[in-house]
Amino acid sequence: MKIKPRLLWLEISPDRYLCFQVFWSKIETLDLTGEWEKAECLYRELLEKINQLPQLQAKVRLALADLLVRQGAYHQALELLELNQRYYLDSDDGYGLCRNLGLIGDVHSRRGEFNLAFRYFKEMEALAANIGSRDLIARSYNLLGNYHSDVGNFKKAEPYYRQWLDIARENDDLKDVAHATGSLGNVYFRSQQYDRALECYQTALDISRRMGDRSSMLAALGNSGQVYKIMGQYDRARECFLMVRDISQRMGYRYSVSLALGALGDLESELRNFAEAESYYKERFFRVYSG
Repeated sequence: MKIKPRLLWLEISPDRYLCFQVFWSKIETLDLTGEWEKAECLYRELLEKINQLPQLQAKVRLALADLLVRQGAYHQALELLELNQRYYLDSDDGYGLCRNLGLIGDVHSRRGEFNLAFRYFKEMEALAANIGSRDLIARSYNLLGNYHSDVGNFKKAEPYYRQWLDIARENDDLKDVAHATGSLGNVYFRSQQYDRALECYQTALDISRRMGDRSSMLAALGNSGQVYKIMGQYDRARECFLMVRDISQRMGYRYSVSLALGALGDLESELRNFAEAESYYKERFFRVYSG
């Protein structure tokens, strides 16, 4: 039987945990740089290779579920998270349980089930405080800020995002600094404070570029494009949307490509460039319904 070379050392090494960590770093890099299809494939292969190591399996299931949530595969994500929920409760793993609760809540929030999501977020916040983990507390602030922003309560969202940003800076966690800053930008955008929003998006974009975090770059570029459009800076808006389209295409991130094409169509329609708008809308329709 032919063994895939990239997994061979997982099978033969006496120190399987060390091998896991090395392989894990490889997948994290793929995830960060937007190679999500490759990352998902390797997560699933890794699960098969560590079927006798339940603690590591739970860690991989959680990471895979997080990736699936970002891809919109909510049902698959919940199946993994339900398996994890049972494991974490049986093993009395409060840290893992806390992260799992947050991700379950995130799925419900993205599906518009806000009351159910809020219940999970508050349960996570209480458990994180009981454990005393600053990174879990920060994650709970992130999710609660998202919840309040999603339901239109921006005054409540802003302090949660600021507390999240403070912890990220304390921990020198650049990825979270970028995400928290971008989230504050969303609050300012929805509050029509466009200059402040643009400043936040630019900061998030600069950090994401230095880190090579493509998914965060897409969010900052797309949001900046919307601000430029509202401010009447149409050329800069178009530039942002085109970059989102091109980066998303290289990533194979179809949902983001669709958003960018829709934004480009809306922009050209507003400028009465109807032929260009129609072209973007047709391409978007084709990509959405071509499977």
